[in-house]
Amino acid sequence: MDDAIRFILETALRAPSGDNMQLLHWIVRGDTLELLRSPKEDLLNRMTLDRAFFVSVGTMVENVVIAATTRGYRTGISYFPDTSRTDLIAIVRLVVDTSVIADPLAQVLMVRATNRKPYTRQALTSDERTPLLALSGELGDMRLLEDTPSIKLLSQAVSVYDELIFSTKVLHNNFFNLISWTKREDERRRTGFYFPTLSAPPFSWGAMQLLRHWWIMKLGIALGLHRLLAFEQRQVYQHAGAYGMILARGDTPLDWVLAGRLVERSWLTATKAGLSFQPLTGTLYLALGMDSEESRNLFSLKQQNRIKKARATLAQLFGVEDRNIAFMFRIGHGNSPGARTSRLPFEKMVQIAAPVNDSPVSVA
Repeated sequence: MDDAIRFILETALRAPSGDNMQLLHWIVRGDTLELLRSPKEDLLNRMTLDRAFFVSVGTMVENVVIAATTRGYRTGISYFPDTSRTDLIAIVRLVVDTSVIADPLAQVLMVRATNRKPYTRQALTSDERTPLLALSGELGDMRLLEDTPSIKLLSQAVSVYDELIFSTKVLHNNFFNLISWTKREDERRRTGFYFPTLSAPPFSWGAMQLLRHWWIMKLGIALGLHRLLAFEQRQVYQHAGAYGMILARGDTPLDWVLAGRLVERSWLTATKAGLSFQPLTGTLYLALGMDSEESRNLFSLKQQNRIKKARATLAQLFGVEDRNIAFMFRIGHGNSPGARTSRLPFEKMVQIAAPVNDSPVSVA
């Protein structure tokens, strides 16, 4: 494989992936890259009718577009090019162009990370805020909230998801199945997330080991432990310089992919500015799935109403009640994350195949 293409794909594989499930892989056909859906299933995507998945597609596509500029390529992209193939998400054509200028965000592609630690409450500076707000455009819209009362209310709505993780058996089991408890386990599995990335206090390792057993968690629920755990997370969420929200232009798969590209540009822009960044999408994505049969079977009517109310609160605070909310995040000034989760090896995520005939693409 050409070194430039390998670099572009190595960078692509560093894109954020929900719960680090890595549900996408690539096929290289000369200067053409095919992005395909992996056959693995993901609980949240099943419940949200794939919207969360398409956001992750967009983040990976954006990494390719940015990385390609550092190797003198412009990119042409055809989304969902073959309606008979539900696994083929996009085709990316790399075109040599000596006029291409390297995207400044490329310098932070490999250092972008989720930071779940508390941040300071220091407000964003104009130099930090302006580049983020300027990202609104064809991909979607960016909104920021920075006042303390709004951040407090946002943290309360977001923490509904944390309470449900520990009080709903299916979500509880899914959450704990994603955790790798030791570095050796993390390096073996390379999916899910390594426990230290949760930024939990060191002493909580043993307690969480116990709580992964549902029968023990049930005893804790009777004592209100799920509410206590959500309260602790809420205190973390209140430590932020701002909350951000990204809105999709519509509700088609392409709209959500494009919003995903904006997600990645926002994350990289924040990283380049030295800001910490944490996605906070659980409550939003659960709300998207409230009309699905799986959600109705999973949550009680009271829980469904709490999720809907929390989503309405988020939308009202940002003034976007009638818009498609694709993503929400917390940013601020904080210490570096204490650990990173491993990724699947390049060889498992990328295949080499024979080139195919040219197909029409649109320039990114």
